[in-house]
Amino acid sequence: MSQIKISALSPAGSELFQDAESFLQDLAPSDLQDVAGGLADVVGLSIVVHPVLSLQYYSGVVQTNVTVSVAIGFQTASILSIAH
Repeated sequence: MSQIKISALSPAGSELFQDAESFLQDLAPSDLQDVAGGLADVVGLSIVVHPVLSLQYYSGVVQTNVTVSVAIGFQTASILSIAH
C-alpha cells in the first residue's frame, strides 16, 4: 500500500500571522489619548412568540390546546470613537 507523508501543513493565509509585525509598535502615547470608549447603554431586545393551536375531536367534543413558546434575546454593544 502506498503512503504519502505531508509535513509543514498549515491553513491558507497562516503565513500572515507568523511574523512579529504589529501596528501597536507604531502607536505613540498621544495616539492612545485620542481614543475614548467603553460600554454604552445600547441594548437590543427581541421577543419572539410562537403560538401553536391544535384541535382534537373526541366523540362529538372538540378539545383545543394552545402552546406558546417565548424566546427573549439581549444584545449589548461596545463603542470606540476618536475623542475630539
